[in-house]
Amino acid sequence: MALAVGLCRGDVKPETCHGCISKATILLPKLCPNQKEAFGYYDLCVFRYSNPSMYGIYQYPDFYNAFGNPEKVAADQNKYKNALDRLMLNLKSIAAAGDSHRKLAVGNATIDKSRTVVYGLAQCMPDLSKEDCDACLLKAVSDISVCCQDKVGGRVIKFSCNIRFDHSFSMILQLLIHQYNYHCPPMLFLLYLPMQLPHKEKEEALAYH
Repeated sequence: MALAVGLCRGDVKPETCHGCISKATILLPKLCPNQKEAFGYYDLCVFRYSNPSMYGIYQYPDFYNAFGNPEKVAADQNKYKNALDRLMLNLKSIAAAGDSHRKLAVGNATIDKSRTVVYGLAQCMPDLSKEDCDACLLKAVSDISVCCQDKVGGRVIKFSCNIRFDHSFSMILQLLIHQYNYHCPPMLFLLYLPMQLPHKEKEEALAYH
């Protein structure tokens, strides 16, 4: 048996969340049939299974997958970076302070006195402790300089947390509008899946997109 965990993005409606997780439970074991651990991500949800259990454990801090918006910052790059750093570190602290049902924060920052605005999101698996969520998000924020330096937007996905930022309001509009409007928090699913593991089990965790 394996413990499976799925987490949906904070603005996703319950029926959409169920659909994303359901697809992941079918697809991920097919893509990683010989692994005792696997991790998959969509735009709307992430899904992971493991044997032994990983519930409440911050693992693989150096793992990440990232996507950067190819558009470069048109404004002063140093000012953009400083504003982005302040925003993401603030969102990190807010998300980490969440409870066992919700560790999510969204917000925005204005670049100096210009009209340029950057929007951000930070989210942890809610089963993480405050300290582990903070550590995971801090590492994710530090990875921005690796994947998305001088880019107007980007996303860093880790096993236990993820962040995203963009200069386009439409990219994170739903999060900003609905963050307090849903009665349901970002959904965390815990499932037990039967596993047929080969004799030579691989220990590494794999990711796909």
